[in-house]
Amino acid sequence: MRIKVVVDSCGDLPDEVMEQFGIGLIPLNIEIGKMLRDRIDITPQEYYANIDKLDLPNTSAPNFAQWEEMFDEHLKDGYDKIVVVTLSSKFSNTYQQGAVAAKKFYPKDVHIFDSLNASGGEGLLGIRFAELLKQNYELTDVLSFMENMRPEVIQIGYMDSLKMLVKSGRISRASEFFASLGRMKPMIITQDGENIPLCRVISLKNAKKRAVEEVLQKTNPKDTYSMLITHADSIRDAIEIEEILKSKMKISQSYIGYMGPVVGSRVGPGGVLIAAIPDKKPE
Repeated sequence: MRIKVVVDSCGDLPDEVMEQFGIGLIPLNIEIGKMLRDRIDITPQEYYANIDKLDLPNTSAPNFAQWEEMFDEHLKDGYDKIVVVTLSSKFSNTYQQGAVAAKKFYPKDVHIFDSLNASGGEGLLGIRFAELLKQNYELTDVLSFMENMRPEVIQIGYMDSLKMLVKSGRISRASEFFASLGRMKPMIITQDGENIPLCRVISLKNAKKRAVEEVLQKTNPKDTYSMLITHADSIRDAIEIEEILKSKMKISQSYIGYMGPVVGSRVGPGGVLIAAIPDKKPE
């Protein structure tokens, strides 16, 4: 059975990684003067080059026509089933829209999986799906296994300000005080599908150090991990963090990617998210 794994554009997987694992893409939409498809009509590099000129853009889930087009593309290309990994249902209605579209168009052939993450955490789940299905595990076994694996994703991030996340509703309004702390830099952890304030530090340099410490505290030194670090035009910081964690953890595979325009518009320049998932397989 041929099964196509698809992630939405908020999974922030680099193009070469998607090609390596044969993963497809369903883009969210972002309005910048006109409606554009995330990572297709506008690249992360194009977005960050103009971000200072832009207000907080509106974003939206793929519409039914986009879902149907994607389903048709892969099922008519010879795939028997599709698994779509979406960003957290608590961040967006992408999961809900995908589930409705799947039920409407291909109820027996499409499975929509809520990652309860975004960016690197979502992307790693997409990679793990693709790996396991290529190893000929049964789809029902993989879906059950991934439901249990989902809480084991570790994602720690930092950014220059929480203002964009608060304004967009992607973080608790009760935490809005973080957004007005002047030079203090906020850190977040993704838990149960939500971004939760972790702490605040006095500089991005200290945030980078603290993020590494938090990842090391939350991982098991006996386990081997896959890692994906995403950044909002902060490639040097991402590379430095990757090198440090590779020296202190058992890492089987590690990737660095840009946060796309949808995620980047909520995090803002300078942000970095570190995601890791243990290398486990169904028994």
